[in-house]
Amino acid sequence: MERTKPGGNITLRMQIVITLTTLAAALCVYAVVFFLGYNALLEDIRHRANSVRGYVENTITTGKFTSDNYENWEQTQERLSELREIANISRLYTAKLDENGEVVFLMNGASDTEHGAYAPLSEIQEDLRQCLIEGRIIRHDRVIYTELGVVHAIYWPVFDRYETVIGAVGLEFDVTSIYTAYRQSGIYSLLALTGIILIFSVIASLLLKKMSEPFYKKLAYKDYLTGYENRLAFEHRLRECGQIADSGESVTLMIFDLNGLKAVNDAYGHEIGDVYIKNTADIISEHLQGLGEFYRIGGDEFAAITIGTAEKKVQAVITALRKEKRLAYKNIVFSCASGCATFTKGTDKSMRDVFKRADDAMYEDKKLASGTAKKAVSESGCIRECKGDISLCRITQT
Repeated sequence: MERTKPGGNITLRMQIVITLTTLAAALCVYAVVFFLGYNALLEDIRHRANSVRGYVENTITTGKFTSDNYENWEQTQERLSELREIANISRLYTAKLDENGEVVFLMNGASDTEHGAYAPLSEIQEDLRQCLIEGRIIRHDRVIYTELGVVHAIYWPVFDRYETVIGAVGLEFDVTSIYTAYRQSGIYSLLALTGIILIFSVIASLLLKKMSEPFYKKLAYKDYLTGYENRLAFEHRLRECGQIADSGESVTLMIFDLNGLKAVNDAYGHEIGDVYIKNTADIISEHLQGLGEFYRIGGDEFAAITIGTAEKKVQAVITALRKEKRLAYKNIVFSCASGCATFTKGTDKSMRDVFKRADDAMYEDKKLASGTAKKAVSESGCIRECKGDISLCRITQT
């Protein structure tokens, strides 16, 4: 039976998070670039407007706002028209409020130079009135969509020597072509960016999927002290083994418990205790010779799961471990108790029953080993080099 991949759901969530994060970052970059470009467009318009302002105020005397004297009217109109073309302004005109508070248009630089013939678009007339009443420059950080196109308008007031508002100069910039091109380039850029994001997301998903199993197995299922799989991985595999056993396959659990870890910790410290755990685990794993999967399921407790392994091979491992004479650390002899059990239909309802029988067998082995060691000490007159635990003794004749 194929083993399910650990962390599968986490992998999917990680793929979603990576895609959404990349998309959000790309949209933020796009928004920044878009608004920077948009502000650059408006700044260019304002710069041209400021250049025109001084010339217009010098060309149109304040008298033309305060009287009906239209002397040199055509000449002034011609100058405004020339200025409008040079500065690339769509409409350039002057206006004031009459006695009734209505807006009166004086001069304009549009193609139609008849006095009063031009009125600004209805969408922006209120801005001109606001400029004349409040005496402040009116300009917006936006463009206005009108029936004649996309317009950006600026109005500034004209004052007499008493700082009284006597009129206003209006500039309207037709930015339809520029703004349309700008929006189209933005749309195309967004589409291209979306395509790049999708390609990147697919590549990232494939790479994440490829590395997800070893990555999450190492992240969540690995015991970092010994390098073997941990209790979480063991529990996950134990559930799977229940289905395997139900199908008729032989499943055997082997439980190992290190002897004397507390004595080692007390005598040498926990760092040496960790070395003792690691070295003992390596010796056990070596004796398994790939017969099963090896786990650290507790501080000094390990387990192995074998599938389809003959009982004599399992017993051979346990026998070899009991005869093991190597040192787990310096003068500390390898020592562990072990027990095993195989799933039996009719006796075991689940793998938990198998685990309990193997665990009970391990504790019986631990009791037996402890009693044997004590007897050997009393009969041989040996000295102990185990630093306080009879099960760790390296026997030396006195």
